[in-house]
Amino acid sequence: MSRLKTLFACFVSTAVFAAQPPTIVPTPREVKWSAEVPASIASDSVAIVLGKQATDPEQHAAYLLAEFVQKRFGQKWPTIREGEEQAAHKTVVILGQRSTCQKLDELCRKAGVELSASSPGHDGYVIASANEGGKLCVLIGGCNARAVQYGQDTFAQMLRANGKNLDWVRGAVRDWPVIPWRGRPQTAVPHYLRPGELDLYVLSRVNFIDLRSGIYAYEPGEKLNKEEISEAIKQAHKRGIIVYGSVNTGIPAADYPKAMQTYREMLELGADGLWLSFDDKGPGEDP
Repeated sequence: MSRLKTLFACFVSTAVFAAQPPTIVPTPREVKWSAEVPASIASDSVAIVLGKQATDPEQHAAYLLAEFVQKRFGQKWPTIREGEEQAAHKTVVILGQRSTCQKLDELCRKAGVELSASSPGHDGYVIASANEGGKLCVLIGGCNARAVQYGQDTFAQMLRANGKNLDWVRGAVRDWPVIPWRGRPQTAVPHYLRPGELDLYVLSRVNFIDLRSGIYAYEPGEKLNKEEISEAIKQAHKRGIIVYGSVNTGIPAADYPKAMQTYREMLELGADGLWLSFDDKGPGEDP
């Protein structure tokens, strides 16, 4: 009987203290889980840190992480700028790029973390950690601004509730997309402005959208709702999403000037590029 009790005690101990790796979606390309016990993060001693030159997508990454932690775990993590860390902050989650956050750049150099345009590359990010003066520093670095948002999403999935605190299942992550450009058109611009719509695009790793009217593109010379389109472009850019203006170009030559004018209007509203749409309407007079 005593042997059974011992075996049971060992089983309970293993079940309680083993850090089973979480299931992360989408699965990162490279993950090295630590054999260390998860890091305990107290709600009153953690801060999200942004670089002094943080871009809009990096700031949005901090917003998404803070929102997730509050909704999922009921905790409020403040967002501060580098240099504002306090002694009370035993854990800092540093978000950014090497070019926008000096602290992240320094820690990458000290820890030998590769983070550049070539490694892990386009839309790639890394998650690493370091201890500095008794403080746990979690690095979430992007090769570009929008990738920081992808990194915070992966990090959020590595968090677990543990009483009043959270546990971070320690791990080093390197991730980059299999498909460099990942788009999702909507049949109506207002859909992009529905609450949470573009944030879902970010978490789904969509990095470009196009503007169209209905199933197909805008017709040449069609009157644009400029206020609506401008806001959609603004919100997409806030998240680092590229925006294309799409116009039906399967048309008679006489309508070419109208198509060019519609493209000009879209560029003036902030579109990043132009999408020549033929779709099912045919090639037009001279594609």
